[in-house]
Amino acid sequence: MAQMTVEVVGKQFVRKYYKMCSDEPENLYRFYQNESQLVYGEGSGEVEPVTGIEGIKSKINSRGCKGAEFNIASGTLDAQPTMNNGVMVMVTGTITKKDDQARQFVQSFFLAPQEKNPKSFFVLNDTFRIVETPAVVISSYAST
Repeated sequence: MAQMTVEVVGKQFVRKYYKMCSDEPENLYRFYQNESQLVYGEGSGEVEPVTGIEGIKSKINSRGCKGAEFNIASGTLDAQPTMNNGVMVMVTGTITKKDDQARQFVQSFFLAPQEKNPKSFFVLNDTFRIVETPAVVISSYAST
């Protein structure tokens, strides 16, 4: 990874990933491989990971993200190098689905180098969570 820094890899990946997530979610599975795992949850409920291309494709299609707006400009994007030349990426921001309000999310990716081309990556692990703001926090801000 001498030519591209992990920050550049992270930014390029995130730009492509969220564009495809909004424009062509049916093709988003192409970022993953058979050994990949995906967790998608809302709030604090427990969620079982989905493994493999078919399970991931099904989960992605059930999320209803076509046409969604992902705003990470007001959030964060952090990238770190990992063992074996992988990249850990964490993203925070908001997602606004059609006819819905903006909701905060956090998503973490582990990008593993591809065997045939170590300068290219695939998503080995993906954890996405819609973050619900607790009512106690909302009411405490309202009273100040």
